Amino acid sequence: MNDVDQEVTTAIEIEHASRVHFSYDFKVKQIIANDLETLKGSRTTVFETTDHKILAFCTSEESLELGDVKHIIRGMGLEASYYLPPAQYHGYFINYGKQAFASAFPGRQITSNDNLSFYESLAPYNPALIKVHTIPDGVYGYIPALGKWYKAIDVTYKSEG
Repeated sequence: MNDVDQEVTTAIEIEHASRVHFSYDFKVKQIIANDLETLKGSRTTVFETTDHKILAFCTSEESLELGDVKHIIRGMGLEASYYLPPAQYHGYFINYGKQAFASAFPGRQITSNDNLSFYESLAPYNPALIKVHTIPDGVYGYIPALGKWYKAIDVTYKSEG
């Protein structure tokens, strides 16, 4: 399969997975970075939709949590504007955080957003779909054998909204 065929297949798979897992419907205009290796055995594709949004789709054979995905997105040199929750569960991350906090500290009230933020970061999140706000200096992939990030694609982007 050549690169163009691979990108078409990837676009179709991402469009389908996004409808199924996130109830988010779009068409991929172009793949910016296809199937980059990232942390925790994950692979991430960065792409542009026909309505000029940049998104990242991340999946892994291993379990991923919201905190892992945030670390991956930062390592890739991306600034996220929104982490889409699973389909039909708009309060997923905050509800997970509240339940995890309540399990850890029965009877205690959440006193700060920092407490809640930590427990939200533990929410399982695989696959993950992220709206990208900014790409200041390229898209990076990860080399596990070296434990280092490298610039895979030289591109910049800033959302209009």
